[in-house]
Amino acid sequence: MSATDSDRLRATTFLAHFNEIELVLKKHARADNRDSFTWMVRQALKDGLLTGNQADALVEFSQLRNAIAHGRYSKELLPIAIPLPETVEHIGRIRSSLTSPKRALDFCLEEQQRPPITFEPGTRLQELFDAHGSDHIAKFPIYTPEHVFSALLTASNLFTWVAARGANPAVTAGEIIAHAPQLGMEVRRCHFLPKTASIQKALTLLSTPTPGNRLPQALIISEAGLEAQKPLGIISGSDAQGLLRYIEHPI
Repeated sequence: MSATDSDRLRATTFLAHFNEIELVLKKHARADNRDSFTWMVRQALKDGLLTGNQADALVEFSQLRNAIAHGRYSKELLPIAIPLPETVEHIGRIRSSLTSPKRALDFCLEEQQRPPITFEPGTRLQELFDAHGSDHIAKFPIYTPEHVFSALLTASNLFTWVAARGANPAVTAGEIIAHAPQLGMEVRRCHFLPKTASIQKALTLLSTPTPGNRLPQALIISEAGLEAQKPLGIISGSDAQGLLRYIEHPI
């Protein structure tokens, strides 16, 4: 392929990706021809459809699109602005994230590489500390034997309990949950997501307060996002950067 053909292909591919992105954003924002592309991008950012980096890149790409679509062309019928290979690759990743969004559950399966470990109300304090030490678990989802969510304990909750009530290893998770309000502990700071939820949705919920008006300590993924279902994956606030990398640079 000649250099001219390669340049033309990159410009054509860039425009195809951009046009497909524009259609997705226009449909999402229910925009009409009077609404600018930048406005549609900002709406998608606000609704969690795009990350901040993706939104900024698209605003810049819109200027390149205008130069290709409306600018002058050379004698070889090439636009005066030719996108670099990495630019075409970048906008292609954004297009893929919008047209075939990765699920939050995909992140859990590929990055965490193990199913979530759950505990029961009868689990003893010593067992929770053992799991914290051996498996480096900091979040302890408590479920009844019937797989109904009861609470989300954290390592911080355990240390708070020990400081206030002592380190009796026979104390159970259920007892800690029952006395949590007396110690100022919130043990349901989480949101639930269905297994189809996108990574963008997970990122949005990580910054959405729970009913107690505090940010969630975790997102729990189940079949339909219900409390009475076995958890399939758990995402915590510390996963936010990993989620961003996963969506902007998919595996």
